Amino acid sequence: AEPDAESALTRVRGAPERYRAAVVDLAMPAVDGSSLVTMLRELAPALPVLVLSGQVSTGELVPGATLVLAKPA
Repeated sequence: AEPDAESALTRVRGAPERYRAAVVDLAMPAVDGSSLVTMLRELAPALPVLVLSGQVSTGELVPGATLVLAKPA
């Protein structure tokens, strides 16, 4: 787990093959989750990216996301 997008990108950039999936929230400090999904796709195109957020409905489209799940209320 990383506290922000830049930390997550640094970790994946260092060894993308170590990760089986990324779980991203849309509400993040500095860089929003949608932008992080796009950046992760550029770094590791085959990496599944799951979006888990209170700002979306399950199944809603987030460009680049493998799966979108709504956080329970």
